[in-house]
Amino acid sequence: MNNKGQTLAIFVILLPVILFLIAVAIDMGNFLVQKNKYEDEVKNTIKYGLKHLDDEDISNKITMLLNSNVDGQKQINIKDKVIKIKVSKKVNSIFTNIIDTNYQIDISYIGYLDDKKIIIKKE
Repeated sequence: MNNKGQTLAIFVILLPVILFLIAVAIDMGNFLVQKNKYEDEVKNTIKYGLKHLDDEDISNKITMLLNSNVDGQKQINIKDKVIKIKVSKKVNSIFTNIIDTNYQIDISYIGYLDDKKIIIKKE
C-alpha cells in the first residue's frame, strides 16, 4: 500500500482550519491588548486626578489627559472628591472586511481617597 498522498491530503484539509485558529488568536490578543491599554490609561488618569484634586480646573486637565491617550466616547464625572470615568469604543476585528464583526470595549472605573490612600475600582 502507498500512503504518501494521505498525509498531504490531510495537511491540505487541515491547513485552513489551523490558519483560521491562528487568526482568531491574534485577533483576540489584539483586542485584549487594546482593552488593557485603555484600562491602564483610565486608572492613571484617575490617579492623577486624585493627586491633584485641589488644583484649579482639574476637570479640564483630566479631560485633556484622557483625550490625548484614549479614543472613543468618554464620560468624566468629578463629584465630592470621587472621580468616575467611563470609556467605550468599537475595535475592528481582522475579519471586519469578511464578516461584519467589531469588538466593544466598555470600561468604567471609580476612584476616591480613603484615609489619604487612593482607591480605584471597577464600577
